[in-house]
Amino acid sequence: MTSARNIEYYSNGRLISRQTLLSDAQKVGFSVSATAPTATTIRDGFTYGKDYVPASAGECVVSVIGDSISYGAWSAATWPELLPIALSGLPGGGEVKVRQNLAVSSTKAQNWATPGDPVDIKQYSFAGDTYVLVLLGTNDGAARPVANFTADLSTIAAKIVADGALPVFGMFPLWTNAGLSGVVGVTPASPSQVQRLRHAILKFCVTNGYPVALVESAFGDSNRWLGDNIHPVEEGMAPIARAFAQAIARHRAPAAPQ
Repeated sequence: MTSARNIEYYSNGRLISRQTLLSDAQKVGFSVSATAPTATTIRDGFTYGKDYVPASAGECVVSVIGDSISYGAWSAATWPELLPIALSGLPGGGEVKVRQNLAVSSTKAQNWATPGDPVDIKQYSFAGDTYVLVLLGTNDGAARPVANFTADLSTIAAKIVADGALPVFGMFPLWTNAGLSGVVGVTPASPSQVQRLRHAILKFCVTNGYPVALVESAFGDSNRWLGDNIHPVEEGMAPIARAFAQAIARHRAPAAPQ
């Protein structure tokens, strides 16, 4: 304020606007938000905040376990590589370091939960991780009963929690087939058969209080993002990263000041 009725606005040290008020200013404020109405008010030399969510302080460290979707079978860039970009702009987001991507093609949740399996989760350490991001279920398909699949998730989560991290489970993205996409590639099980496993992931997370990444919803219904009816190309990796970023941000976001 240059006077009681004259206000100048600067951005990065450059004057961008001047305003002359009809009466003396009583309050001066501004608002910046990508998600919700906010307000910052300057009154009598003090700053008051309302309804804003600041970014989380500090860096979070994550590991990833999954199958060929997380390994990046059809993409030059994987969704874990895109995660820092997706998270940085979200309220509650902040910085993230992807410490290790352990994804192995063709693996099932059952593999990760089975003692002695080449990807037995007990052989890995997640000490020092804030979160372990889990995207499994695509290869479990119709053959795995829901009760067994849920038990597999429980075994995976127990190891992660024992190492001091928090699991974030993703609801794996859509599948399609040659009749819809025109692409002769992988022939997955019918959507109705695998939807029960997506529901099992959601129910497991809600029951146990684990963050869930709504990958299926973020991915949408664009068949163009699938290279062979099941594996995402680069465009499909971005919404997967966004879904996990949103799940992390929801968990990390501080409460809005009252």
